[in-house]
Amino acid sequence: MDRLIQANVQGSKTLRLSERSAHTDLLFANTLNIEIVNVSCAETASFVNDLPEGSPIPGIEEEQNVVSVIYVYFPLGTGEAYLTTEEWASKMVAYAPYNWAVERAFDPAYGMYFKLYPLYAYDLAPRDKFYISIGSVIAFGELEKMVYTAVRFPAVAMYGGPEDAKRQAEGESVTAGGTDFLAFFKKRAPLHIPSFDCDRTRVAVGDTVTLRWAAAGDVERCVITPGDTVVDRVGSLEVQVFEDTPFRLYAFGEDRQVARTVTVYAETPAITRFVSDCPHNETKYGERVTLSYAATNGCDLYLNQGIGRVRGSSISVLPARPETVYTLSSMGAEGLIRQNLTITVTDYLNVQEFTYYRTGRSPDTYRYYLSWKVCNCTTIQLTTSDGQLRSSGQDAGSLQFSDPSQVPLTLTLYCTGTSGQILDQVYIV
Repeated sequence: MDRLIQANVQGSKTLRLSERSAHTDLLFANTLNIEIVNVSCAETASFVNDLPEGSPIPGIEEEQNVVSVIYVYFPLGTGEAYLTTEEWASKMVAYAPYNWAVERAFDPAYGMYFKLYPLYAYDLAPRDKFYISIGSVIAFGELEKMVYTAVRFPAVAMYGGPEDAKRQAEGESVTAGGTDFLAFFKKRAPLHIPSFDCDRTRVAVGDTVTLRWAAAGDVERCVITPGDTVVDRVGSLEVQVFEDTPFRLYAFGEDRQVARTVTVYAETPAITRFVSDCPHNETKYGERVTLSYAATNGCDLYLNQGIGRVRGSSISVLPARPETVYTLSSMGAEGLIRQNLTITVTDYLNVQEFTYYRTGRSPDTYRYYLSWKVCNCTTIQLTTSDGQLRSSGQDAGSLQFSDPSQVPLTLTLYCTGTSGQILDQVYIV
């Protein structure tokens, strides 16, 4: 008797062709939706599963009557008439309805195919139907071409209806098996831009962002504005942003154009925290200080004193002067924003005042004048180049002395600090 179980295409019959590019293949994943229907108005189709537990599901060419397996296979190869390649077929995924299972299989004659089978006995009522889907279908080709998907049915028992008793009496209890070939049309994508995005849409002024895009279909030329930059149909581009910028990608075809926009916003930064870990911003000589900072809008921060761009939320520094001014800055829309922090080394060995000079010869000697003030020293000596010790142990003072030599005397200041500093400095007149 005639087969009363049929397969039909559900929904779109179009397969969008993926496109190959010098940089990246532009992939369009298609889904094949298939309807399985009992076309009888009176009889119920009975699918069976009498397989012993753990037994393998029979292959596509195996003769058997213990399980009702529906096989779905495809023309696989690299030519235009094939649905897809063996490689891409191995990545396809089949979805079975409730009470059904699906597994992938391979046959030398058919390549990769799917087996669908009931988990247990399953009845499909008159005019009833169920659906299966094949997803992640990737198809390539230069030509728009009709291809097929094949659905092979087993012999299915039918019962009920006015002819049931007569049919059973005549020994016809099942419909014949067979194969339905479902046509799908491989079609090139229309001119469109499936993707145009940016790795970040909110950035600090002066930051660099990366635009990525893909244009598909009959693309002749692609342009990104601002800048009117001609680009490939698939690619990426790094650009620097100084203000709110709407980037637009134009794709031009033979007789039409399409566009897509992504906007990057340049945020106004604000330094919300810039402090040190030392009380009153005062420290001792040789001790490291931790500077902590924070800013809004993820802006990049920079620190002076030869440090440059800083990461994270803190940095360790070593103040090298009695007072060190650290300036934290960032680029805003209208120029630099900055905040200062002064760190004082309270015991820094520091020459606060120093004067050393001589007057003209009168009558046969030169008169030298010396005054000084040194902070935080424990020992101090002032010695001239003639070997004379002019002062010792006094951190501040003034004195005068005479010397007949025309060659000016140099003065050496040698002192040590409370934190181990040593100062050895020569002065000339």
